[in-house]
Amino acid sequence: MSEALTYQTGSSKVLGVIASSPTDVGPVLKAIVESACELCEAYDAVVRLRDDDNLRLGAHHGPIPITLEKWPISRDWVAGRSVLDKKPIHVRDIQSAEGDEFPGTRELARHTGNRSFLCVPLLREGESIGTIVLRRTEVHPFSDKQIALLQTFADQAVIAIENVRLFDAVQARTLELSESLEQQTATSEVLEVISASAGDLEPVFQKMLENATRICGANFGTMGLFDGDSYQNVALYNVPPAFAETPQKFRPHPKSGVVTATRNREAFQVEDIRTQPPYLEGDPAVVAISDRAGARTVLNVPMLRENEPIGAITIYRKEVRPFSTRQIDLLANFAKQVVIAIENTRLLKELRESLQQQTATADVLKVISRSAFDLQTVLDTLVESAGRLCDADEGTIFQPKDDAYCLTASCGLSPRRKEFLENCSFQPGTDTTIGRVLLEGKTVHIEDSQTDPNYQFQDPEVRTRLGVPLLRERAPIGVFVLTRRDVRPFSDKQIELVQTFADQAVIAIENARLFNETKEALERQTATADILKVIASSPDDVQPVFEAIAERSNRLVNGLSTAVFSVVDDAVHLMSFTSINATADAALKAITDVPLSAFPVGEAMRKGEIAQIADTEDEATPDFLRDVARLRGWRSSLTVPMLREGIPIGIIAVTRVVPGLFDDHHVQLLKTFADQAMIAISNVGLFNEVQDRTRKLSQSLDDLRAAQDRLVQTEKLASLGQLTAGIAHEIKNPLNFVNNFSALSVELVDELHDVLKPAPLDNKTRVTSDELTHMLKSNLEKVVQHGKRADLIVKNMLLHSREGSSERRLVNLNGLVEECLNLAYHGARAENQQFKMNLERFLDPTIGRVDLFPQEMTRVLLNLISNGFYATTKRKAETKLDGYEPTLAAATRNLGDRVEIKIRDNGGGIPAEVMDKIFNPFFTTKPPGEGTGLGLSLSHDIVVKQHAGSIEVDTRPGEFTEFKVILPRVAATSKAGADK
Repeated sequence: MSEALTYQTGSSKVLGVIASSPTDVGPVLKAIVESACELCEAYDAVVRLRDDDNLRLGAHHGPIPITLEKWPISRDWVAGRSVLDKKPIHVRDIQSAEGDEFPGTRELARHTGNRSFLCVPLLREGESIGTIVLRRTEVHPFSDKQIALLQTFADQAVIAIENVRLFDAVQARTLELSESLEQQTATSEVLEVISASAGDLEPVFQKMLENATRICGANFGTMGLFDGDSYQNVALYNVPPAFAETPQKFRPHPKSGVVTATRNREAFQVEDIRTQPPYLEGDPAVVAISDRAGARTVLNVPMLRENEPIGAITIYRKEVRPFSTRQIDLLANFAKQVVIAIENTRLLKELRESLQQQTATADVLKVISRSAFDLQTVLDTLVESAGRLCDADEGTIFQPKDDAYCLTASCGLSPRRKEFLENCSFQPGTDTTIGRVLLEGKTVHIEDSQTDPNYQFQDPEVRTRLGVPLLRERAPIGVFVLTRRDVRPFSDKQIELVQTFADQAVIAIENARLFNETKEALERQTATADILKVIASSPDDVQPVFEAIAERSNRLVNGLSTAVFSVVDDAVHLMSFTSINATADAALKAITDVPLSAFPVGEAMRKGEIAQIADTEDEATPDFLRDVARLRGWRSSLTVPMLREGIPIGIIAVTRVVPGLFDDHHVQLLKTFADQAMIAISNVGLFNEVQDRTRKLSQSLDDLRAAQDRLVQTEKLASLGQLTAGIAHEIKNPLNFVNNFSALSVELVDELHDVLKPAPLDNKTRVTSDELTHMLKSNLEKVVQHGKRADLIVKNMLLHSREGSSERRLVNLNGLVEECLNLAYHGARAENQQFKMNLERFLDPTIGRVDLFPQEMTRVLLNLISNGFYATTKRKAETKLDGYEPTLAAATRNLGDRVEIKIRDNGGGIPAEVMDKIFNPFFTTKPPGEGTGLGLSLSHDIVVKQHAGSIEVDTRPGEFTEFKVILPRVAATSKAGADK
């Protein structure tokens, strides 16, 4: 019993460490090796964890030194054999013939003095992830209990490792999302600096380098541009002062990282700069960056403009720690942004130089600067200024719409001509000015369209035409057209000016596009960040995430309404939606809680496809869906599934009031929201799983503590019982002697009286003699009476201290109660033929069978029933009330995992002042000779300590006494007091 208590205490200690170290497996493994070493009487304990084909040290306790950092997983080693066979390996003496199977372990044991080995694998889902090894320096095999205990410790180690793995997985995903948000924020900051530093590259370089270095986890960084054969650092971030003082313009070594990166047009990483030829050959720039700045690992990314290197970004770490693929890609994106900034700055510089020569364009630049992101205002100003400065009668700008080019800005047009051109669309071809510009991709100057044989779009009001393409990356994104009513060709200077205006239009269009994209990206990032915050703040509830997705997705796509559905058991359920009105909302709710096959676009969702409805008024739209769309007021919809392993578990649907397909970035946005919803659902699942596992571990710990308490109490009771039994046995012999000789002395007194009868004694002497013999006989009879009572007490003490029966089994409780009633009643009738008792039975027919010790529980019930008989008989004798009927009631009740037994009598009750003592040994309310005071004490021990139940008493003096016994239906895990 003491050994079992020690084992359970050790296991409880390990579980306590597991509960207090959910993020660090080290303390748990340390506690396991310490407890295993102590409880299994080992000289040394080691936990080894699997690392590919080797075992590495996880924890160690004991004086035997660890001589290897890694142990190969092979059958030559005891630990390796245990991992491969996935079962415990017990070697009683490694130095004997038994050790021939493990040459690796035996060779190592010869140096460390080990003899007996015990290895138990750590199994997770049937796979070995490590092992626990116990070693002894003497030949002393481990017992079966110690092997079983070590397997328990192995299971606890696997639980701890799995808890840490789950926690690390959640943390890694959270870190990944945080890093993604940080990258997006950095990109936004760079765009803001570019926007705020038009023409000034220094703050752009500095901000980009700072963000790139910080986000990629480097210590410092440099950014340089090529100047012929030389390389000039144009930005430094966090470099040590010693390096900052060295020349920042130098000719790089032909084998240096920056030259290799620019030559190959791709990123180049140097894992350790001090192992490379430039450092070994003493190149000044490389030696300076390594010895003065402390650089070890270097990442170089070229800056390419039209695939030609113009510079490079280089970031450094002061320790040998390579950059990840993600970090390399991230730095490459920063390099591309630098190139864009340089290119934008170059174009802006050229434009400013041109504007300085042509002051007439100043007003246009002011409008552009004032309305940088109001594209229509800029285009209107450009076309008006160009027409005015170039002395044109009309000016127009055409941009692509659908598959043709249409009018977007104009000046000088009459209402009739404007309406005419607004209804025209142009394609590449030779018959129009716009068509020729699109076809040739260059400026087209038609001096007189009426004399041009290929020109078909004749207009008698227009003679001279000038078309200039708006080019972005050599592709036309629009056409700038100036016309004159008379034949008057445009000059080269005017053509150059219009080309300048066209460039400005491209810049304006591009700026507006970038601004809108940046704004949309920022809104998407903000919405994504908001949803991530909701996910973080609702780890156990996915509903707030659904509501946030519905609100933000609807806003970002300019939708009418958004709904989020869940798919459970192939049925669609509405989780959150944008409300319109009561009627419209009811129409939406009416199409939910249906099978996925009956849901609109349900088949597409089942296949994991994105579904769009361009116009609900098309004939292909089902009638019921068209009715819902009309009630809610939408014409087009976009539906995206939430997929887990290819199975739809949710749906996001966005609707708009206008017909047409959604833009690609809106589709991608909704897919992102669907992914985030999946993250939230997974997080909730992981959270609930961790919570459930924590609850189970806590419950196990509570059970272990309860079992420990019962074992301690049982041990105390066993010791007390042994002491009581010893005392009772010691008392019994002299008590038997007193009882026997007292009875014999009574007989001798009678014989003495008979002998004295014929003796000649005077009257006085005879009277005195008779009185003395009578008194002596009376005293001896009292000695006999009290001796018998003492003997009864000794017998009850022996019964009280007797160990519990091991014959525990399932018993029909109602049958047991009925049997005890009959036994007690007929026993009382056998002692007293005048005994009468009214017996009442209230037995629950559903109570069934209960796991208990039937002999011991019979003793309890007979004791309680006999006490009831005694109390009612005594009340009837003392009060002699007319109409009083002694009554005893027995009742049972099914409480699920417990059962209840009540024994109630209508006797005189128990006085309040003795209620606290009735279960104490040797305490009784019966007169001397009628009770020992051990019956209720024995009953209490049987119910509470042997059966882990409870016994309570309720009484009202002069009315009744009721004993209530509650027993567990199934035996406890540890049968305290029984399995001794």
